[in-house]
Amino acid sequence: MKEGQPGAILLKDYQTPGFIIAQTDLKVELGEDETLVTCSLTLRRNPEAERAEDLVLDGQELELTALQVDERELGSNEFSVDEDSLTV
Repeated sequence: MKEGQPGAILLKDYQTPGFIIAQTDLKVELGEDETLVTCSLTLRRNPEAERAEDLVLDGQELELTALQVDERELGSNEFSVDEDSLTV
């Protein structure tokens, strides 16, 4: 495995996801120097999972430009972002 690649998740480590993605909409704008991807997710809590307090989305080398929930932009105190994930 290349350095910096995410590790494998073993079956023994699997957990039922706290959220179900009902719909994903992607808009991709390819430019000469950059690519802009706009993603809209429709999520709901998974009734078969233990109650998940936070939604954690994994990603690397991404720049967050806006974050909205129910069409309301979240303040910086309502989420956290680091080099590997976004937590809401």
